[in-house]
Amino acid sequence: MPASLHTPLSKHYIIGNWKMNGTCHEADQVTAGIINGIKKIYAPDLSPIICPPFTLLDRIGTFLSKEEEQGEYNFPLGAQNCSYPTDTPRTGSISATMLADLGVDFVILGHSERRKHNRESCDEICRKAQAAQAAGIKPIICIGENSLVRDSGKTSEFLKKQIEDSVPEHFSGFLSYEPIWAIGQKNAAPIPAIARAAKEIKEILLKKNPEAAPVVFYGGSVNAQNVSDILSLKEINGVLLGRASLHVDSFLEVYHQAVATVALKRQNTN
Repeated sequence: MPASLHTPLSKHYIIGNWKMNGTCHEADQVTAGIINGIKKIYAPDLSPIICPPFTLLDRIGTFLSKEEEQGEYNFPLGAQNCSYPTDTPRTGSISATMLADLGVDFVILGHSERRKHNRESCDEICRKAQAAQAAGIKPIICIGENSLVRDSGKTSEFLKKQIEDSVPEHFSGFLSYEPIWAIGQKNAAPIPAIARAAKEIKEILLKKNPEAAPVVFYGGSVNAQNVSDILSLKEINGVLLGRASLHVDSFLEVYHQAVATVALKRQNTN
């Protein structure tokens, strides 16, 4: 049965992208603080996903697994990248199969920083997404335009091209709209711009795979002051945090606001 543009989703997500941050000691403190705080206000339909560097995946994954065993919690583990299969092993690469072996549930792919600094192409991102899905990991593919594209009025065409080239056939993962001009700034993108882009992304995804319910997140300067407005949008089912995910208080403030927003959102759609 074909999915609709606004197919209800059982879960919303708060994703913490730690980027290149975290020693073992820092990871222990931040993870314990976040999880202990979330347990006090835990909402089953709002999953927090911590995405640490490769070096901390096993450590944090072990901690999260123990917490899940002690109660009815769901604390997924995310990675920030993976490699795609090649004919020969490549030094410094981490495969999706290796991540799955560590218990990784999600992987961020195509972040604008990797597209820019690591020169990752859409084709590479597509291959990585295929590898992740084959390993049982949900890919979160990041897309978004820069200020030049935005100012030229070509955002729709740009996003369509990125999706066509970055998203594989039979895609079962998520997309995150992350306009480059909003990353690392004081303010997130304007709410109407987020809603418009997310709606267009969902329409493109439905044409690409009519059987799958399209799921779209937003990333770019998300904080406790704007997360409610963002998650209130019917087109958005989660947010990606950058710097706000590195500190216990800021992560918990976002999660706390999101719990109330998601609950109200569900009431309004029932």
